[in-house]
Amino acid sequence: MLRGGYLLVFLMLSDYIRIPQERIGVLIGVKGTDKRKIEKKSKTKINIDSDSGEVYVEGEPLDVHKALQVIQAVGRGFNPEKALKLLEDKYYLRILKLKEMFGKKEKKVQHKKGRVIGRKGLIRNKIEQDTKCFISIYGNTIAIIGEEENIEAGEQAVRMLLGGMEIDAVENVLHEKELNEKKFEL
Repeated sequence: MLRGGYLLVFLMLSDYIRIPQERIGVLIGVKGTDKRKIEKKSKTKINIDSDSGEVYVEGEPLDVHKALQVIQAVGRGFNPEKALKLLEDKYYLRILKLKEMFGKKEKKVQHKKGRVIGRKGLIRNKIEQDTKCFISIYGNTIAIIGEEENIEAGEQAVRMLLGGMEIDAVENVLHEKELNEKKFEL
């Protein structure tokens, strides 16, 4: 299309991601409300193959990339409201693959997940509170959503727990890091 002597090119992209079938219902939401909300906020068109778990996204390249991040987060256990934070430029998603880190022994992976969750979810909640991140433990992954300045601390806390550090020591490291950052700001 020519406009004022300039050729305008509208680049559309189509890409897909596969998520666990048991998460498809969460992605769609009641009567399709969550899918429509993601489409509207990301300015994309989403098509879902419920049999394979493949989710196709069409739109402008940056919009498709962001929508895929949201869908991936839902696939990793986040509810759509938390996952939609990824449409904001300041939020990021990190995924730690436990089988890559600790091997394929299911018992070891379960033990590591339990260390991060803690009794009644208290440790995960404490890390979320201390780092201002959201954490989801689903399947063989631990996913973290957070703002750029917080996601590093969230990932560090999870990795320290996975490495065997006790929660009190992790909290001390996070607190020390926070104090050092405040001193630097002054």
